[in-house]
Amino acid sequence: MCECVIYGVLLILDKSKKILVLDTSATVCSVALWAHGRVVSSSSQTMSRGHSEALAPMIAEVLGKPENQDVDLGDLSAVAVTIGPGTFTGIRIGLATARAIALPKQLPVVGITTFDAIFFQAPKIKGSMLAALETKREDFYVQFSQVKEEALLPPMALLGREILKLLPADPITLIGDGAERLNRLLVKCGRQPSRLFGDIKPLASEFAELAFNRFDSGVYCDPEPLYLRAPSVSVPTRQ
Repeated sequence: MCECVIYGVLLILDKSKKILVLDTSATVCSVALWAHGRVVSSSSQTMSRGHSEALAPMIAEVLGKPENQDVDLGDLSAVAVTIGPGTFTGIRIGLATARAIALPKQLPVVGITTFDAIFFQAPKIKGSMLAALETKREDFYVQFSQVKEEALLPPMALLGREILKLLPADPITLIGDGAERLNRLLVKCGRQPSRLFGDIKPLASEFAELAFNRFDSGVYCDPEPLYLRAPSVSVPTRQ
């Protein structure tokens, strides 16, 4: 066990817990192993597709590294996975893999929203922050960070003009892979340029500590996909 203090609250962290962390929600496929109170190994690949073929070998690579010879799937305490929003196929692949790993030992599956992952990875700065994720369409997946303990708006899929109506008058920081595109739209509408962290994408090694904290506290999302709109599919018509 180890102790740490966060916002004046003493937390007791269990270093014996081992968590396999997966992310396939966006354009990076990543895996990390949390053990002994830290990330002990990780792997990531940038890809727009092919997560299903890449994920299993990456898990084997992470667990098979020499420093992890004392860790195998039977030693895990839990599996953590991003539940979205993100690509429909990627989210399904991540959840299905996490459940398949967890099922034989009845391990808990810790759901982490993509927003929570990138907020955790973002620099700690003052002021309002908006996560904007690409949808590959006109709209964006967005969520505001919590500011001064005010209630959060729920995650939403919105067009740029709809987002503009919700923004505070004060400067705002945009994070996520949709930040730059959204900023261009907002500037065209007369808003001053925002501070940008557009290179922040969910990466298992970077939010593994968040997954551990959620699991250790017992407060985390169910392993169910977070879809903010219906998938873009067309139904064949009969000839």
